Amino acid sequence: MAVDVERLVAEQRQAIAGFFNTEIPAPSDRLFEVAEINRQEKLFDDPIILYALRRSFPEGVTFPGQRVPMGPVLYRYMSENLVDADANCLPGAWIMFDSTQRPDYDKGRQMYPDTTRFRQVLASVRAEHPEISEHSYHIPPDSRFYFASGEIDGRGWEYITTKVANILKLQP
Repeated sequence: MAVDVERLVAEQRQAIAGFFNTEIPAPSDRLFEVAEINRQEKLFDDPIILYALRRSFPEGVTFPGQRVPMGPVLYRYMSENLVDADANCLPGAWIMFDSTQRPDYDKGRQMYPDTTRFRQVLASVRAEHPEISEHSYHIPPDSRFYFASGEIDGRGWEYITTKVANILKLQP
């Protein structure tokens, strides 16, 4: 399904104004080109496109419409350098991300409801780089769960994001 640009911008402007009483820029045509490439490639089902207002969320901050307070774990991780120092900041950009829901654990047999195309990407990365998940031999090679949690921030994630970026004609 093609993205309705006018509707998307209107919805995001209304949502942002309701929370922060500020204007947002119109998205670039490139965002919608990428969304269209995704649709044609059938990489991700129903990605979410939204505007992430440039904003920092210091510990203890609240804002209108906030439903869930920011958890203290994020700030502890930031202070321990376990996540990026700006992990509590939004970029001030239009973003598109995969909205696939994580399945419940099933002794390693669980599978994300990924598209055939994305499963092909995962399997090809693993075939090209068997070292990234050498301890996950019992999990199907086209499963997101093939990655050990320690590898998601390492080379395996880099290989996948590079392959996805190439398909979507983006810079990784």
